[in-house]
Amino acid sequence: MTEGSRDNTFLYRSMTLVMLATLFSRVLGFLREISIAYRFGTTMETDAYLVAILLPTILFYAFSDALRNTFITVFAFFKKDESASSFINSLTFYACAILLLVVLLGILFAPQVVFLLAPGFKGEAFSLTVKLTRILVPGVFFMGLAGLAAGFLNSYQRFLIPALVNVPHNLIVIGSALFLGVRYGITGLAAGSLLAVASQLLIQIPAVCRVPFSFRPGLALRHPGLQKIYALLPAILLSSAVLELKHLLDRLFASFLPAGSIAALNYAERIYVLPQAILGTGIIIVLYPVLVEMLAEKDMKSFVRQVSRGTSLLLFILLPVTAGLLILCNPLVEVFFERGAFDASATEMTACALLFYTPGLVGFALHYFCNRIFFALQEVKVLVWVNLAMVGANALFNFLLMPYLGHGGIALGTSLAFTLGSLCLFLVFTRRLSLSFRSLVLAPFFRSAAVTGLMIAAVYLFICLWTGLMGRPFAGITLLLLASLWGAVVYFLSACLLRLPEMKLLQEFLRGVAGKGSASPGKSSGIH
Repeated sequence: MTEGSRDNTFLYRSMTLVMLATLFSRVLGFLREISIAYRFGTTMETDAYLVAILLPTILFYAFSDALRNTFITVFAFFKKDESASSFINSLTFYACAILLLVVLLGILFAPQVVFLLAPGFKGEAFSLTVKLTRILVPGVFFMGLAGLAAGFLNSYQRFLIPALVNVPHNLIVIGSALFLGVRYGITGLAAGSLLAVASQLLIQIPAVCRVPFSFRPGLALRHPGLQKIYALLPAILLSSAVLELKHLLDRLFASFLPAGSIAALNYAERIYVLPQAILGTGIIIVLYPVLVEMLAEKDMKSFVRQVSRGTSLLLFILLPVTAGLLILCNPLVEVFFERGAFDASATEMTACALLFYTPGLVGFALHYFCNRIFFALQEVKVLVWVNLAMVGANALFNFLLMPYLGHGGIALGTSLAFTLGSLCLFLVFTRRLSLSFRSLVLAPFFRSAAVTGLMIAAVYLFICLWTGLMGRPFAGITLLLLASLWGAVVYFLSACLLRLPEMKLLQEFLRGVAGKGSASPGKSSGIH
């Protein structure tokens, strides 16, 4: 086995581990949402909790995700330098100071923040949301440092522990909802959520200590790496927060709708982001440090090749999932959530939101990937402008569609905004590097879309045979699994018969996971 194939095998296995860890975390995340839905349903208290936790979540992506990505981008150039330790010490010092200041401001100005996040809340709903916000805001400190720790571990290709941080988090929230929620209500859930956030940092500390890196005392407050951080962080900060700004906009508009609309959007989102989080994020998290290393070595040819293959793989995996969610949205919501306080009307509201969120699944994943591409290139100004335009478009779509479709219009507005945003970013990327947009995006999209069409016909045939010939309703987890399995068989079999190049990529990925490596010799360029 060549050095390149050994490196490929490591990357394939890393992706698989991240996917499995994310799958486990997301399963627990679903149990977390089911626990909250079971205990509190789609009530005013649930809406208050979801709005209150929105600020820490926005700041989590704004600080944790931004610190991780900025650190990976900059640290690649200083990893082998003698001053690397002082660079990390200084960055941690500044991060702690800024995060503590943000926590203090969040507690002091909680009423003003709640008014901005949910201007439709009045009376008891407003007071409860302010109280919960003050409980949850200190979690921002732990979230930020957790992101920095994850960036350090990813830089040394330690992917598993950062991918598992949500496991203790979800377990603690589940326990809080089921047990503390009985005695202390929604306040007990908020207190447990704060403890859960702290666990995201604590679980990574032993892994950081095991990295073969010489930590030494001392600060270098004018380290050149910090200057790069200062230059990149504001733009990456804003770009990393775009997803949470979407949450803010959705909940802001939904606060003017009937009670339970915010909760319905939240539960629907838990379903539609699941495939992207497991499959898409697993690929992107492992690819990102590799892309940064390629640029640090000025290997632009390999960089472009990996971007192309990553894009093709994301489209090939997520297009059929999108179709499946559109077809099966109602039975999915029933299986996942309809129990306890979550009744048939809550299922109907959530299924409506899921129906309109799902078309944006591919755009959501490609936007996430595009952000990392521009982070690696350190071309963040154009990224900021495109993301700001996307947020503006999201607000406009929500405003125009909500009067006609209610909370479904909010979900559709988000889908349209993320799809347009990802297309704009790919257009800018291809023009900057003189690449073909048709070859990079359109060709793999239409190839995967054609096979997805065959899968849709096969799944509809399955449903018609079950409901028509057998005269039985299409419901239950067994039927969902059978329909999904049948659709997957038709999809991959069709891709093999039509000899789609994405199928070859998937086969190489599976060979790498099995330890057989890549057939191509030579220097590794990431995923071959």
